Amino acid sequence: MPVGAVLPTGNASGLCDILLAKPNPNMRQLFTLALLCLPFLGSAQTYFYINSISVDPPAPTTSDPVTVTVHGDLSSTGAYIVSSNAQVFGNIVAISIVAADPGGFTVLVPHNEVFSLGLLPAGTYTMYVDSLGHVWDMASGPQHVFTVTGSTAVQEVTGGDVAIGVQGEQLTIDAADGAPLGAVEIVDATGKVVVTTQSTASLYRTDLTTAVPGVYVVRLADRGVTRRFLVQ
Repeated sequence: MPVGAVLPTGNASGLCDILLAKPNPNMRQLFTLALLCLPFLGSAQTYFYINSISVDPPAPTTSDPVTVTVHGDLSSTGAYIVSSNAQVFGNIVAISIVAADPGGFTVLVPHNEVFSLGLLPAGTYTMYVDSLGHVWDMASGPQHVFTVTGSTAVQEVTGGDVAIGVQGEQLTIDAADGAPLGAVEIVDATGKVVVTTQSTASLYRTDLTTAVPGVYVVRLADRGVTRRFLVQ
């Protein structure tokens, strides 16, 4: 083939497959792979390139709301993010980003996507990015993993003349001053209100048998008290 000739896309794809299949490619084959195959594989349908992933705070505990930021570049001045979300399934954080590029100047445009995960139970979490939305995840492996630390034992939390504790499968809220607790609200780690009631007594108990393990928040609006507790 003459120098400078353009290889049709179909042939380029086939040649890439052949080169990638070779168990021990020589230097000439590696050079051909770099010049021909990498642009073909990485640029045609990629509109958002992920360079790195960060977690804030860097060393979260069970008391810290966790935020994940995906740092990258859009493929042109016209490229944009169509949709993005992050969901926690056990110890897996599934990140979905869909990008589009209707046209624009071909220049990399820095862009970040921020995901608020809220309070998480103690454990090690692995983040997976869905690459079907024209996204290329180039962040290093260690950046996809973070650990939330915290005591696995449930301890009574006191303050604001209110004691909150978990014994067995029951949550107890006790006001030391003997006055009614007033509005009681319990919120899970996703921000969903799972219990809301008005207590006319200074002592309130609720069953946790069906509660999903994780970090919860008790809000006593009439007393200005907010406390966290852990369900195992």
